[in-house]
Amino acid sequence: FQSTIDWDAASGWTKTNIDATIYTTDNGSILQYATWNGVTGTNGGSRYIAMAQGFWVKTSVSNPVLQANENSKAAGTQTTFFRESSPQNLLRITLLKGSTRDETVIHFRDDATENFDAYADGLKLPNGTFNLSSLQSDGKKLAINSLSSIACGSAIKLNIENAVDGGYTLNFSNYQSF
Repeated sequence: FQSTIDWDAASGWTKTNIDATIYTTDNGSILQYATWNGVTGTNGGSRYIAMAQGFWVKTSVSNPVLQANENSKAAGTQTTFFRESSPQNLLRITLLKGSTRDETVIHFRDDATENFDAYADGLKLPNGTFNLSSLQSDGKKLAINSLSSIACGSAIKLNIENAVDGGYTLNFSNYQSF
């Protein structure tokens, strides 16, 4: 379409056997993936997909269908989305080295489980630089990890890959809604 499209549009999409998360790339000097699962995103990912922007979806079952019609368009919408209110029960973790960054999100929501939830979780796709993800108990790497809740004393493992020697900073944000 000659327009921004809205992954979360109320109509205009047929998504059969398609996971909820979309993946787009920032093809700047270093490859980096942005994700959006319908509630939250990483690395600048949002519900809006820019005109001519490629994106990926995941399916783990046969016969997937992904179709969009004119109702999926968000004409005049810029791809930067400023939400009216932030998602609740969310922890954003950012790994920084100089101006290079990567994010992972832990999101607590009632409909999530400890296993991979196609409607809520987003897999980690490898960036061209270091990678930060959370790990499920089966070792699956997630950019967006949605969980129903955790008990005090529980742990969520983080994973860092392709980091080279040097100083890194971990920033934790959005935890105020807990």
